[in-house]
Amino acid sequence: GAGNFTKAIILPRLKKMDGFDLVTVCTATGVSAHSNGRKFEFKNITTDADTIFNDPEINTVFVTTPHNDHGPKVAQALRNGKHVFVEKPLCINKEQLDDIRKAYEEQEGKWQLQVGFNRRFSPMVQKIKAAVGDQPLSVNYRINAGVIPKDVWIQDPEIGGGRIIGEVCHFIDTCNFLTGQVPVSVSASCVRKDDQSVPDEDNVSIILNYRNGSTGVINYYAYGNKNLAKEYIEVFADNFAAQLNDFRELVLFKGSKKSKTKAMNQDKGFDNEFKAFRDAVKTGQPAITFEDIYATTLATFTILESLKNNTVISLEG
Repeated sequence: GAGNFTKAIILPRLKKMDGFDLVTVCTATGVSAHSNGRKFEFKNITTDADTIFNDPEINTVFVTTPHNDHGPKVAQALRNGKHVFVEKPLCINKEQLDDIRKAYEEQEGKWQLQVGFNRRFSPMVQKIKAAVGDQPLSVNYRINAGVIPKDVWIQDPEIGGGRIIGEVCHFIDTCNFLTGQVPVSVSASCVRKDDQSVPDEDNVSIILNYRNGSTGVINYYAYGNKNLAKEYIEVFADNFAAQLNDFRELVLFKGSKKSKTKAMNQDKGFDNEFKAFRDAVKTGQPAITFEDIYATTLATFTILESLKNNTVISLEG
């Protein structure tokens, strides 16, 4: 796939980054394949994904197709002996998730699988993690996401999966990274309005509970005002606090000391995540464990279940 995100974020980075050899690009149409093939200097172009999966010269596949196609392509790539980077989400339903687990286990974890959870690779998020260490903590993550109309493909549960599956997975992963845990239970509630121009679930509050006593609270809002920065994270622990404003300014409070870091340019971790994936392929050590990826994806499905049933749901067992 070579949509706008792939062309703007992924391919320019892979083209200039050491360790990547761009062999074949596959898109739905020949016009797009030729255009991107020339621009990013791929050796081959195709409209048939099997050409990539069956090519022994290719050891790694980037899956950046529409969301409903992620799961099947990931499973196929693993079964064909390829490392896989898939843009979020990993998949859009439990059946796809179970098939990916089966494919991964069939290969005994030989092939690296990484989802595009880039926030954990942001230098400022990693600086928080290094400062707070491993201890019970609370993460408050607020996202001023903006409206996506109901007729846009991402809102179609059969194609895009909706915004909890398609985007909230980012923020669950960030909470997991900061706590060093995967959630053991989730609960969620949403704004309910007569105006259904956007789904109720697009304005949602989520509580993640972790085995070590940590909590993650995600407040994701479609309603709001675009003049407010999109993402704001606060972290609290014993004699520690952190504030991260839209990946541009970080303030750490530790003991009697306060430190502030400002960035000229917003860095959400894209460069670092591709370097981490490259290194994982080389070393065999995953940048994000499969269990972490699985738990994050399962949590998105469970959030929807919690909204439907108005209850806390365990992720264990």
